[in-house]
Amino acid sequence: MKTYTITRRQNLTATRWSGGTTTQLAIWPADGDYASRRFSWRVSSAVVEDEESTFTSLPGVERTLMILEGSLQLEHEGHYSTVLEQFDQDNFSGSWTTHSRGRVTDFNLMVSSGEGRVQVTEVPAGGMLTVALQSATERWNAVSEVFYCLSDNVHVVFPAGNETVLNRGDVLTVYSDMRDNTSPSTTCATTHNTASAATGIPVTAPSAGGIRGNRYRTAPGTHATTDVSGAVSGDGLLRLHSPETTATLIRAIVFHD
Repeated sequence: MKTYTITRRQNLTATRWSGGTTTQLAIWPADGDYASRRFSWRVSSAVVEDEESTFTSLPGVERTLMILEGSLQLEHEGHYSTVLEQFDQDNFSGSWTTHSRGRVTDFNLMVSSGEGRVQVTEVPAGGMLTVALQSATERWNAVSEVFYCLSDNVHVVFPAGNETVLNRGDVLTVYSDMRDNTSPSTTCATTHNTASAATGIPVTAPSAGGIRGNRYRTAPGTHATTDVSGAVSGDGLLRLHSPETTATLIRAIVFHD
């Protein structure tokens, strides 16, 4: 069974760190706590205000950093340096000493137990994009997907046919656990000013647009190995529609227990 949770932008909280501000978008388990490093995975977005900063040391955590706005130079002491532009990403170990130069807005995936990756999802103006949601695997009992909306007025049609609208800064989280033997008909658990009434958007075949990983650098030993390219059954199809302009969402996929 898949569970869907929507968190609206106004219900997210930004906190300060040494180089700017960060907003936690989602965390697992739901009662996890970043400050005490008690989490399997965490997704956040940060605004880096200082021209130069040093990343917090996070031993045992694998990180994926994607740039949403701006340009960032990263130096991983003793490993490599790289420059990231919009939608570029870098995968690296949280135990490394990492310095950055540049003022940016970024998207962060941290995984302490499991494996994850980050993608850019683009919905064409006036079109419908069908997204195949992932299912748990023999290796990992659960899979979580986090969609961070960078655009306004993105219509979402869930597998059960109910619909909602996401706006810039809203977060959709999808959780699936193969240990849950409940009927595969999905449950829509919405929070914080959530799903609107059905809008009558027709469900059509996928049009232009799609999902891309974009340029990235993978640190030794930190790359994900679970294949996410295969299609899934109809109960795992999410349909996205942007009536007026091309819409962009950032998608994080994490396989975990």
